Amino acid sequence: MDIVVTVKQVPDPDIPPTHFRVDEAAKKVIPPAGVAPVMNGYDANALEAALRLKEQLGGKVTVVSLGPDSARDTLKRAIAMGADAAVHINDPSLNEAESATTAQALAAAIKKLDHFDLVLSGRQASDTDGGQVHLGIAHILEYPPSHQSRRSKRLLPTPSWPNASWRMAISA
Repeated sequence: MDIVVTVKQVPDPDIPPTHFRVDEAAKKVIPPAGVAPVMNGYDANALEAALRLKEQLGGKVTVVSLGPDSARDTLKRAIAMGADAAVHINDPSLNEAESATTAQALAAAIKKLDHFDLVLSGRQASDTDGGQVHLGIAHILEYPPSHQSRRSKRLLPTPSWPNASWRMAISA
């Protein structure tokens, strides 16, 4: 089974909120200087689920991320965790993109992959708590989404459902 996992780099959630500042003009939160961003925790959960499925069923796990040069660190972490390949969408015009544009960019990158059976995403990003991108990806790819799945083993075929399509976009 070939699985795609979308991952996002976010400010470290373990940093105390008092260390962040708000840029009122740009309407965004600025993390403290010198603190490296990390992989979104919900995306790490999705990656772990993908790696468990790969271990059970074989196949390949590819991670896809959109972000600046620093997003490479998140992709390197995903490879270290066991992902087989990584795709980095590095377009400065997309760095501050809203959910719909982000979903379009990620879906376009996923479509360019040779083959995939399943797309996993975290249920939301810990920096914006939007929870929209994975639904947009599913819509664009024309696959049914499964929102906030808790166990990937429920997705495995059963004798009464042997020819099920694996093509789903799932948030973990």
